[in-house]
Amino acid sequence: MRLSKTSALFFAFVALCAGPAATAEWHPAQEAPQPRRERAESRAQGLSSDLNLTADQQEKLRAIYQERDKKLKSLYEDFRAKREAVKTESDAKFQALLTPEQREKLKTVNRKKTAEKARSLERKGLKTN
Repeated sequence: MRLSKTSALFFAFVALCAGPAATAEWHPAQEAPQPRRERAESRAQGLSSDLNLTADQQEKLRAIYQERDKKLKSLYEDFRAKREAVKTESDAKFQALLTPEQREKLKTVNRKKTAEKARSLERKGLKTN
């Protein structure tokens, strides 16, 4: 079966809209993630005992992990902002492509998918936002 360009764009847009709902996001009902500082400390302790590191090496290793975590956090924040900009731009282009009737139908489709995802999360015992 061959899709028309409009159909292909529609399915791409729906996939973009469903993306955040399809990814696993942390909710309070789940186990709380370990704070970055604690993860760095945990990694340092594990390697310290495995490698018999000196106290000086342990302190430097903790600093290395803390610096890495700080840099990675910055990268993730930049990525999120850029990802949102790309999504916003493509969503606007897709909306401009649709007729008013298609836009309304898309809203209905998206609401249905959001409700289905919420029900799925509730069945799994996870809270929804």
